[in-house]
Amino acid sequence: MDSSTKAREIFLCNGVTVTRTIPFRLLSEDHVAVYRLTIADGTLTPLVLNSGGALGFSVANVGDANAEFTTITAFTNAYKLIALRAIPITQESDYVANDSFPAEVAENDFDKAIQILQQHQDILVRGLFFPITTSVSSPMAGELPTPVDGYGLVWDGTAGKMRNTAASLETLEDAATAIAAITAQIATVAAIDTEIVAVAGNAGDITTVAGIATAVSTVAANSTDVSTVATNIAAVIACAADITDIQAAPAAAAAAVAAQTAAEAARDLAQNYAASLTGTSITSLSVGTGTKTLTTQTNKAFVPGMYVRYAKADGTYIMDGIVTSYNSGTGELTITVAAGDYTVDGGGSNASWNVMMTGQRGQQGATGSSGAGIGLTEVTGTSQSAAVNNGYILNNAGLVTVTLPAAAAIGDEIQLFGLGAGGWRLAQNASQQVIFGNAQTTSGTGGRLDSTNRYDALTVRCIVANTTFSVKHSVGNIDVT
Repeated sequence: MDSSTKAREIFLCNGVTVTRTIPFRLLSEDHVAVYRLTIADGTLTPLVLNSGGALGFSVANVGDANAEFTTITAFTNAYKLIALRAIPITQESDYVANDSFPAEVAENDFDKAIQILQQHQDILVRGLFFPITTSVSSPMAGELPTPVDGYGLVWDGTAGKMRNTAASLETLEDAATAIAAITAQIATVAAIDTEIVAVAGNAGDITTVAGIATAVSTVAANSTDVSTVATNIAAVIACAADITDIQAAPAAAAAAVAAQTAAEAARDLAQNYAASLTGTSITSLSVGTGTKTLTTQTNKAFVPGMYVRYAKADGTYIMDGIVTSYNSGTGELTITVAAGDYTVDGGGSNASWNVMMTGQRGQQGATGSSGAGIGLTEVTGTSQSAAVNNGYILNNAGLVTVTLPAAAAIGDEIQLFGLGAGGWRLAQNASQQVIFGNAQTTSGTGGRLDSTNRYDALTVRCIVANTTFSVKHSVGNIDVT
């Protein structure tokens, strides 16, 4: 069960630390993305999972409550590292009718669903939202136009959508500056007009006329600036329209608020349903067949006909049976256990049970044949011809080269364990090749796998007789050539 509510964590680098704890559970190593943030300019650079380069990182403790990631580089305090969930939205489990209920698989599926919701919630809370008092009349009200460099976004008052401004923000700013200057000049013209009126009323006052003549000249000088008003009037009108549209912007948040509400409701539904199918009990019961009644929590979702398991915490006592009755008011639960539907280690009774929904047990299958054992051989030289179904501890100060066996059947394995400081190389014979995830070696004697650290380890399995091998397990950063 994943009890973490986090979907991201930010770490300040110090030039020393390379391993850091991720405060949420990972179901797979590729369910986390790590970025390097340059503090000075905000540049965000993604790190590369399982890369041996300076920007590489690896993940450990997958499945535990607190996983860890380790970077190749100990970044200085000029950087921060950001770890966040990056879970693919897929459903990979196949629940087959009448199979035993895969409780662990179901638990991981519930965890993955909750983690995806937390991942989406982490994205939503960093978005822009309308106030909850705003009604959005169209589901496309928040649609954005094609970006244009230097232009702003405003609401389209007729279509209910966003659009780019009629002019660039720089043009609008220049127009506003020009309008402010022209406004001051117009005030000067108005003052001069008052003086001209005074001239008309005092035609006999020659001294006043002479004084006003200079001001009249200022009117003529300002005529060019006044014409600028007409030149910029179109931009002024567009600016006014944009300002009106901007005042309507809060309506865009309603769609985002609705999406967040739906996500939270889905999360709560999943958590409540999962909790309703589990419980605990301190009723003492003997392990065996027949009617088994205990008292668990009230208001659970157990119903007649459902398969339920009573299990001791350590798994030594297990009883599976069909529910015959459940009282949601008192918590009394009764199941009928058939022969073969219980497991007991040492016999006896138990008074501490975990109660959970399960599936009907299937028929016991035939016991499979025992596989070939893997023997281990320490190699202290610098070369070794590998034999099928053998492992080698490579212990030399120089490079140890292990060559694949020329003959191998499908399913045969070879294991390598680094011990010496010189590392190891897995070489190939003619026409042979090794598949490593999405990568593959060069076919023939030119292809190889090389360790990069002293204690790197590798297991390969033959998948095409004699010629083709696949990496089953690896430890460390393995170079593929």
